[in-house]
Amino acid sequence: MVTQSAPVNASQAINEHAVANQIRTVASLSDLRDETMVRLQGKITKALHDEKYEFTDATGTVVVEIDDKDWQGRSVTNADVITIVGELDIDYMPTKRLKVDVDMVEYR
Repeated sequence: MVTQSAPVNASQAINEHAVANQIRTVASLSDLRDETMVRLQGKITKALHDEKYEFTDATGTVVVEIDDKDWQGRSVTNADVITIVGELDIDYMPTKRLKVDVDMVEYR
């Protein structure tokens, strides 16, 4: 059986949910779906616990989880601007909480 779907614009990525090319803001994360790949630019402002950190840009703050290996042996201060790429994790229990599971850290 053949099904028809809406035509795709030639410049529109078919897998845009899996690719994080565009830098988003922390404030825009609440509009996205769970497991969306995101790219954020900002600063690590606080170490929390168990590889979790507070990440801040001009629009807000979100918890990010960065595995030790993803730091690539480099240290950062709260003055360093970095770009992180990872998957948005939305937890609804007991209330809606956002976290980004970071796959890659890019340094300026």
